[in-house]
Amino acid sequence: MGVPYLNKLNEWSNDNNQKYEAVICSMSLQKSMVEKSHMAFTNVETSIFENREQAYDWLSSVGVIKI
Repeated sequence: MGVPYLNKLNEWSNDNNQKYEAVICSMSLQKSMVEKSHMAFTNVETSIFENREQAYDWLSSVGVIKI
């Protein structure tokens, strides 16, 4: 399910132990596509945000970046 290149990216993320992903989507259609394409993730916690500031705040809260 999903777009083939997104599926490959998701597989790479799982294989390389990615733990967190912040996705920025402003449209509901984009959000729906991202949610469907990320069903393959087994080890990655994905959160979807409307803007970069929200994404950075979340990544900071889980200890990935310092802002």
